[in-house]
Amino acid sequence: SGLEQFVPLLTKATVSLGDLLPGRLWEHKENVLEAIESIGDVVNSLPEALKSQLVTTIWRQASGGASNFVELLLRESCRGKSEYRTSGILALAKTLKSVRDSDTGVLRQVLTAFGEDLSPATDATDEPNDETSVQGGKKAAAAKRVAIILCIESAIPSDVSSTPADDFDDALFALRTCAENFDGEIRSTAVQAAGDVLARLAGATPEARERCGTSILVDALRLGLVDGRQARTRRRALEGLSRAEGALGAERVRGELEACEGMELLVEVKEHDVDEGVKALASELWLKLS
Repeated sequence: SGLEQFVPLLTKATVSLGDLLPGRLWEHKENVLEAIESIGDVVNSLPEALKSQLVTTIWRQASGGASNFVELLLRESCRGKSEYRTSGILALAKTLKSVRDSDTGVLRQVLTAFGEDLSPATDATDEPNDETSVQGGKKAAAAKRVAIILCIESAIPSDVSSTPADDFDDALFALRTCAENFDGEIRSTAVQAAGDVLARLAGATPEARERCGTSILVDALRLGLVDGRQARTRRRALEGLSRAEGALGAERVRGELEACEGMELLVEVKEHDVDEGVKALASELWLKLS
């Protein structure tokens, strides 16, 4: 592939950017994290075979290896002002996604570092005086939560059997809680993440699928169907449920939807949603599960 010629350049850029992170914070240092995020986007957009080669060459040569590079980004994501932290979390999320099958084992660290930021109670800790500050604070908090959700999803390995059960369950509960407690882009991102994790279970062993808390993820997708304001969220929920049906089978998904009154909601969307595209997706899913 012609892209292979860029491997040395990407490797050098990643190493150089990583070397800039330790030490004091300086103005616009978040640009370094944004550049690392962009490299992660490039790597994650490639075909799997080339991506694997790039990951081996780039991330494992940068700052002493993938694990060390992830640890470096994790430290940066926990210091500085909100904008810098959010940039760090996004860079960490894209990096974790690119090295998902490496032995980084940072899911518990991610949950510990950022779990409290997913609580709505944290919104009340700061009380700005003017409306502009209030709106700015809400946008910053929302952007950070979206980044954390992406980070949690990326920290869950493809081989879920390699993840400690408590860590996996806590990650799933975090996604479901965000789908329940927030709306807008936060809920939409949590729904997308729940669907992505469910889809990856298609490649897991039957034993691994059995131990996974799939009911938590299915319930997170059900909560996406409740979103009456964003058709995109409802569409993501339906697409996630469709992928879950492919990974787990119609009987299991139907049973878990029935347990959380999701089948009734699916009928409601199928028959009455204002978005014709969403209605079509709901009808297709209904046929698969019936």
